[in-house]
Amino acid sequence: MVARNFILKSWDEQINAFYHNLLILRIRPTKNAVHDLRVAIKKIRSYLRLNKEITHSPINKEFDNIDLLFKTTGRQRNFEMSAALLSRYSHREKIDAGHFKKILQVDCRLTRKWTKQQAQGFEEKCLEILTREIHASLSSFSEEELIQRTKKLLIKIFKKTEKLSVRLKKNVHEIRKLLKDPYYWLKALPENNIIADPRMKAFEKLLDNLGDWQDRFIFSKKLTFYKKEFDIKLDTDDIILKKLEGIITKEQNDLVYKIRANLKELFSE
Repeated sequence: MVARNFILKSWDEQINAFYHNLLILRIRPTKNAVHDLRVAIKKIRSYLRLNKEITHSPINKEFDNIDLLFKTTGRQRNFEMSAALLSRYSHREKIDAGHFKKILQVDCRLTRKWTKQQAQGFEEKCLEILTREIHASLSSFSEEELIQRTKKLLIKIFKKTEKLSVRLKKNVHEIRKLLKDPYYWLKALPENNIIADPRMKAFEKLLDNLGDWQDRFIFSKKLTFYKKEFDIKLDTDDIILKKLEGIITKEQNDLVYKIRANLKELFSE
C-alpha cells in the first residue's frame, strides 16, 4: 500500500520495524531486538489510538495478538533491566547480593525462552488486517486535516497532564502512560510547529526520566517479591536488601525532582 499521509507513512515504517525484529527474536531474543520491537509496538498502538480518536472506529481485537507479544517481551525486558541495575549498584556500592542476582539471572533466561516461543508462534496475519483497516480508515483524510485533528488531541492530553502533575509523586506512572502517544505523534508530524525544539528536548528528557523512574519502580517490586518469596531472615542479607531499597528510594525521589523541572519546561509558554 502507498502511504498518503504522515500517520500511514509512520505506520508502515513501524510495521517494517516490527517484522525485522520479530525475525531476530525467532532466532535469538537479544536485548536490542526486544527493545526495538517493543518501541515499534508502542508506536503501532499509538497510531491505532489516534485513528480511533479521529474516526471513532474501535481498535480491532487483532491487536490483542500483538499485545500478548508485547507483554511477553516486557517480562524479559523488566528482568534484564533489574539485573543490570543490580549489577550497577553492586559495583558502585560494593554490595554482595549474590543470591538475588542468581534469581534474576534465572528469570532472565526463562523469559528469553518465553519471548522466543511467543515470537515463533506469532501469526503475521493480524498485522495485515490492521494495516488494511487503518489505510482504509485514514486514506481519505488530507494531510492538513489530520495535522489539525492531531493538534487538538495533543492540547487535550497536555491539559490533562498538567492537572495530574499537581500531585506528581502520586501520578508519575499515569503521566508516563499518558505522554507516550503525543510524543510519537509529534515525532511523526511532517512539521512540528506545536512545540519548539527546546521544549521538544525537554519532552525527550522527561520521557527518559519517567522511564528511569519506572525501571526503579519495577526493581523495587522484584526486590519486595524476592524478600517475601525467600523469607529473608539473616541479618546480613536483610541489611544488604534494605540498603538497596534506600538507594532506589533516593533515586526515585531525585528523578521526581527532575521530572517536575522537565514538565515545567515542557509546558512553558
